[in-house]
Amino acid sequence: MKKIEELFSDDKRIAALLSLEKNNRSVDQKQLVFAGLSDVSAQTFCSMKAVLRARESEAMYFSAYLRDRLYYANELKTLERWPRSNAKLLQVGQSIIFEQVEAIEKSNYGNKALPNETSEVRTLDDDALEFEVEGADTEYAKRGIKAEFLHAERYHSFRWHFPYGRYVFLAIPDGITNDFVYEFKSGSKARWRGERMKEAAVQADLYGYFYGKRLKRIQVYTSDDRRRESKNSSVDEENAIRYLKNFARVDSGEMPKLPAPNKCRSCDFVASCPLKGARAK
Repeated sequence: MKKIEELFSDDKRIAALLSLEKNNRSVDQKQLVFAGLSDVSAQTFCSMKAVLRARESEAMYFSAYLRDRLYYANELKTLERWPRSNAKLLQVGQSIIFEQVEAIEKSNYGNKALPNETSEVRTLDDDALEFEVEGADTEYAKRGIKAEFLHAERYHSFRWHFPYGRYVFLAIPDGITNDFVYEFKSGSKARWRGERMKEAAVQADLYGYFYGKRLKRIQVYTSDDRRRESKNSSVDEENAIRYLKNFARVDSGEMPKLPAPNKCRSCDFVASCPLKGARAK
């Protein structure tokens, strides 16, 4: 445990490992490899922002990828001793496949049937509960974690990674059962519920596609009206593939459709965005 914590608290070593991993894959150091499926679904807001955010977060995704490899290698009894070199460390868990990981996690699924669709006003007061939120560096992120704690349904979840072209996408559904995936989103304004529902649906399609589930359940909670909406439907694999392909095209330099001006004004990447010049014309 001590060696693992030392490894993942050493940013310089993680950067060196990521560089070596790209060399092993014969990928240019500037090319994006590790990203999250949450970035792919964020294209419903803006495809360019989704790609820029993924590039900024690549070291974090790679770190999670490596941690999961080490964890499941240990669970599967294939990690006999701690690797002494970076090259050996990257070889850990290379033969592990998703089916082995799911076999470990499946006992936690339970026999949960797909609940009915609902539209309900929640009686819980979002401001009544005070607690520290770890892993969130913005007030927006803290509100999201708090809303999920208070209003999301409870299912088992686990993280794994999936290859797609040159990419490795990290995935962690809000819930997974034998039959369906679950995704929860929250927002402050009811008028944006439709957008949040669309993003949740895309993300659930991506999870269903990679985790091999037929059905999806999405929920959106909005704090101004305290309403939680639930929708059930089949996983749309074609939609998942469409978003994956578009993400790859934009990352490769294709200019996506311009988002609404108000989205640019609230974007963290507006100063460095390649779409800035097109917006000014």
